[in-house]
Amino acid sequence: MTTPRNLPLMFRQLVLSVASLTAVGCGETVSQTTADAALDAGNPVDTGSPVDTGSPVDTGNPVDTGGPVDAGRVDTGNPVDVGGPVDAGRVDTGNPVDSGNSVDAGRVDTGNPSDVPGPTDTGAMVDADRCARVIVNMSSCQEAVRFPCGLPPGYDFEAGTLTPEQCNVLCDGVSSLGGPRTFCFPRDEGGGSVYVSCAACAVGRRPEGFVEAPVGPSVGAFFAEVAALEAASVGSFERLAAELRALGAPAALVARAEAAADDERRHADMTGRLASRMGATVRALDPVPMGLRARFEVARENAVEGCVREGFGALVATWQAQHAHDRLVQRTMSVIAEDETRHAALAFEVAAWFDAQLSDDERAAIGAAQAEALDGLRVALDAGLPAAWERVAGMPAPAAARALLTGFADTVLAA
Repeated sequence: MTTPRNLPLMFRQLVLSVASLTAVGCGETVSQTTADAALDAGNPVDTGSPVDTGSPVDTGNPVDTGGPVDAGRVDTGNPVDVGGPVDAGRVDTGNPVDSGNSVDAGRVDTGNPSDVPGPTDTGAMVDADRCARVIVNMSSCQEAVRFPCGLPPGYDFEAGTLTPEQCNVLCDGVSSLGGPRTFCFPRDEGGGSVYVSCAACAVGRRPEGFVEAPVGPSVGAFFAEVAALEAASVGSFERLAAELRALGAPAALVARAEAAADDERRHADMTGRLASRMGATVRALDPVPMGLRARFEVARENAVEGCVREGFGALVATWQAQHAHDRLVQRTMSVIAEDETRHAALAFEVAAWFDAQLSDDERAAIGAAQAEALDGLRVALDAGLPAAWERVAGMPAPAAARALLTGFADTVLAA
């Protein structure tokens, strides 16, 4: 794997190109706040005084739009019967609908004939009903499985990361992605229960054991979860630094991984302050013990979580820095985008150092893992975002996000 040249320039060019194609933010202005001067290239942001953003800021309270909005309907060219109640979450796919059954508004019809009657999969994984595997948030960004009586014999995640084969068995039938799965993230819930995250929507480097929490529609809730991911990433970079040192990597790579951990501490504080300013609270994370791994495992995680997810996360942060309508958010994301772009560059350089030490089969496996990660991001981006996340936080709308991901894959990953 080669290291892309001048990532900051590549990201800025991608953002400008996609913005011109999607006409995002044309003719709009960014509101001023009295806290603009408080943010200085990574120094803590003092948001203790009231901030007037000059435009409405989502503080987590319901938004009155003046009437019901049908944002989920698709005009297929067929006559529409407006004589009755409108189901704003349903999409007419042209297939007959059995309205005699209850409708799960969180489900996505993928066109497969399989009938999933409920969230509980009582297959052959376990025998006793009380220990049956439970599917959580199927076909969503937080899809997962819960094992009330613990994982099956031989699945000892305390010994290290679960293998791709084990993840495929544990998460079988859960994902709308299809195909093999490279990573899953188990967590001990206490009382013998184990929760296994099979997918995630967070953009950025996810440390082992990090499980996303359901996120509400407010901008404050969004930044609270971002702050949790940033805080969890501290341990991820500390572990990477220790593993690089143990594997004999150049001292410069080790030092940059340690510096990245310090950056993530700063990011957690900055985004946590944004969340607090908007009325949200950052959840506390339990420390996850992480031992040192073998060379291939480190290389695979770096390729997926560093090159793909953190790389794309840095690109999204660059977009946010230019499109957030809240000035303090804009300036916060400018600092974070610069740091995360530097972290992505580190991931590519680490990948290049590993590449010469891997076998052909290992390189092929890492390539497949990166392709799977890109597929996961595409599915997550199609889910859409609350309008306030786009307006206040500057998150790209689905069309822009897909264009950014395509450009990232074609220009950055293919470099």
